[in-house]
Amino acid sequence: MENMSTVPSKSGRSVISLVEGMNDDVQVVRLEGDRFMLTAQQAIDMLCLASQGVRFQSQFTELLQRLYAWVEQRRARISAAYISVASDGITLLIVQRELKADFELDTELVDLDIEVVNQDEFDLVPFNTLLVPRVGNDVLKSFLSSGQIMSHQFNAEQSQSSSDS
Repeated sequence: MENMSTVPSKSGRSVISLVEGMNDDVQVVRLEGDRFMLTAQQAIDMLCLASQGVRFQSQFTELLQRLYAWVEQRRARISAAYISVASDGITLLIVQRELKADFELDTELVDLDIEVVNQDEFDLVPFNTLLVPRVGNDVLKSFLSSGQIMSHQFNAEQSQSSSDS
């Protein structure tokens, strides 16, 4: 590691300067004793991924809050709301209260989709939306067939009130 400088920190650990594009090897030693070698570029890339993971979590939490608020404002026109988290991104699935198409709700959902996708604060969160008419559970399951599904709180309230009738 002749081109890489090591500087002792106040904690007694060594701080290694990583310069993007250099091919010097960096030895990484885990507390458990495992050792492995990385190029400086690989180390930089790994650190960037870790940083993006933290940013993604923050963006995801902020997006969920925004989506819950959006749904709350439209409760009277929505039968159920789901968020599907899968490898291809996050999908907000809205089930209309009525079978007849709600074009105004559709426009509002498209506007939400465009707003989220175009905001830098959500640049790490692949997002899309889907509006479906009120359908049976079997049909609904086909839209929610992959990924982790998060159901909005008022879905449970809707189920209780429809079983009380």
